[in-house]
Amino acid sequence: MSISSFFLLLVALITLNAFFSCAEFAIASAKHSKLVLLAEQNNARAQEVLRIRSEPTDALTLVQLGLNIIALVSGAFADAHLAPLFAPLFPAQAPHVWVDSVSLGASILLITTVFILFGELIPKKIVLSNPEHWAMRLTPPLLLCLRALSPIVRSLSWVASHILLLAGHKSTQSAPITFEEVHSAIDQGAQSGALAHKEHALIENVLCLSDRSILLAMTPKDEVIAIDQSDTHQIMCEKMSAHPHARFLLTHNESILGFVESKDLLKPLLTQQTLLFSSLPIQNALALPDTLSLLDVLESMQNSKVDFACVFNEFGMWLGIITLNDVLGTLMQGSALTEDPLIVQRADGSYLVDGAAPFTDVLTLLNLQPSPSDHLYQTAAGFLMFHFKRIPKKSQTFTYQNCLFEVLDVDGYRIDALMITKLPPLS
Repeated sequence: MSISSFFLLLVALITLNAFFSCAEFAIASAKHSKLVLLAEQNNARAQEVLRIRSEPTDALTLVQLGLNIIALVSGAFADAHLAPLFAPLFPAQAPHVWVDSVSLGASILLITTVFILFGELIPKKIVLSNPEHWAMRLTPPLLLCLRALSPIVRSLSWVASHILLLAGHKSTQSAPITFEEVHSAIDQGAQSGALAHKEHALIENVLCLSDRSILLAMTPKDEVIAIDQSDTHQIMCEKMSAHPHARFLLTHNESILGFVESKDLLKPLLTQQTLLFSSLPIQNALALPDTLSLLDVLESMQNSKVDFACVFNEFGMWLGIITLNDVLGTLMQGSALTEDPLIVQRADGSYLVDGAAPFTDVLTLLNLQPSPSDHLYQTAAGFLMFHFKRIPKKSQTFTYQNCLFEVLDVDGYRIDALMITKLPPLS
């Protein structure tokens, strides 16, 4: 074989090697979500790629068969046609055995380098820039080769499957997408700019609804403005003037009667008429336990068609109220509609945290490890009270997982604000 024919064969072998390696790499690297989207748009090539990914055994066998045949052929031709080209480079008096061995080694090193560069690395770097595009381009010729070599490929696949079966290996379906993978995909979308920061915060809040307690969003009992049956005309007017809510809770000596729209209260109050509770269109409020998550609250409100609920503990004590707007307010934390975020990073790297901030958000933000006691509190303030074993005083501090927690403001028995500073790692 002439030198020119040998190099033409070498180029053909490198091209085939690049084809098989890139086809395998592109199909494995292509994002499933993008392929599904294209397949739903009736893209036949995307459908073919998904079909190969669901049953990859034959395609994998074909690729390995092709790569191994190319390696054997290239090695044989390198020994026969490339190694002799190195012989004239050595002195005539050099031992033939030594010259043959070094020439063979040099030819193998050269051919291996060429195949790695032009048959693997460079093509794969090109494919990596857009794996979905290249997967769809390389799949049709791969399927053509698969049909041409179908008997050999199926035989090898059958043998491999039965060897694994005899070895006790059971084939399993691909693992389902985990919650952590969903979070990771959303984070990558935010980092790449596909999601705006506020959109990212909104999606994260939606995914966390099942982890957040009803206690985080409810209005505590001592902050609820209720209209009591014993209130005078003047007291009712003062309450509605100072707190212009759309609805008010109606009570009678701490007993909950229901809730009423403000407009139904205004007419008799403005006309100086005697307000009779029995004449008001009182609506029944939902009664929800304090163990529900916000996702459970949404489901209960959807099923009952009532978006106003009272929260009770296991002893039947009334703890507060929650409305649909309260639940939606938790979704807006960190988004465009939030005026006062609960966690703010300061210029020095520390974090100013509202005592009502969900502790799960603190864990995520600071990358802290969860502890078995996390179910005992819901907020950053609850976390501090649990660790201090009392209501802490202003300026008290403690260290937890290499973070310094400092109490900034205490209002009565409630922690309003705290500061968290990450400490430098211990040397």
